[in-house]
Amino acid sequence: MSQLMSIDTFLDSEEVLVDVRTPSEFLKAHIPKALNIPLLTDQERAEVGTLYRHKGKEKAVLKGLDLVGPKMSDIVRSFLEVAPKRTVRLYCWRGGQRSQSVAWLLEQAGFKAKILKDGYKSFRRWVLNHFEREYQFRVLGGYTGVGKSDLLQILENKGAQVLDLEKEAHHRGSAFGGIGLPKQPSTQHYENKLAMRLRAFDMRLPIWLEDESRLVGKCAVPEFLFQQISRAQLFVVCRTIEERIVRLCQLYGVEQKQSLIDACMRIKKRLGLEHTKKAISLIEAGLLDEATLIILKYYDKKYQYSIDKRVVSLYLNGSEMSDVQLAERLLNR
Repeated sequence: MSQLMSIDTFLDSEEVLVDVRTPSEFLKAHIPKALNIPLLTDQERAEVGTLYRHKGKEKAVLKGLDLVGPKMSDIVRSFLEVAPKRTVRLYCWRGGQRSQSVAWLLEQAGFKAKILKDGYKSFRRWVLNHFEREYQFRVLGGYTGVGKSDLLQILENKGAQVLDLEKEAHHRGSAFGGIGLPKQPSTQHYENKLAMRLRAFDMRLPIWLEDESRLVGKCAVPEFLFQQISRAQLFVVCRTIEERIVRLCQLYGVEQKQSLIDACMRIKKRLGLEHTKKAISLIEAGLLDEATLIILKYYDKKYQYSIDKRVVSLYLNGSEMSDVQLAERLLNR
């Protein structure tokens, strides 16, 4: 007999997590760490849905059985591969027909199944509610290239709670930010990932993150969360422009020149036509340090405008200490 579970209990459980929705539903967004073993393909679901709207539930159910029947053994085999202990958590869109059907099938094969009550819709409500909570954010700021992401990693290695907005978005936050990184998730899946990270934190303790604009590439930081970040304590790391250029060249120097040129073209209106042409010419000539200097003038002006509207809790001179010392200074605040 399958067990219907509330969202918190469902997430607290440790059984293999399986999304039985269609591949396209899963690709758009899903509960992080879930596997996808669809009951119906995208085309099959569309066919059943059309029948339901035009011919009624009975016709749709019968068509669904026609489609699923021949592949029931394959579905069970797929579950045996990922859950050899025969215990699983299942969800579909609303916790209805699809997850209940898969649970029944698996029970015939000796599985124990737990089903998320109200399905993925329940999870999404839970996600959005998480962003309305109050968190003790501590924000790392500074010009492009001061090493904020490196500092966050050191803080996390030292046991601090870190919400890496760029890491979860697969993007470093600038026109160059997606170079060399995996494809970005949808904004909805980005929200799912952030909520699951926040869930793991102790809300009584600080959470460190990087100062970001509302958009990290194409991923939007949830509005209420963004407003909290904007009000949080800001710690600004300072380095010389020469140090920043060295760091940025180390980061982007291994990438294809065309990727860097394409990024320049994305900001040509703001960089200016002449500066864009000059930066591209320098990239083509292999003079990335000189190109970086031109590009940083745009980003520095942009960030300074943003920081002028904030109250800075502390400026840290990164030129006078190592990254580890900087992290220790922040933790001892």
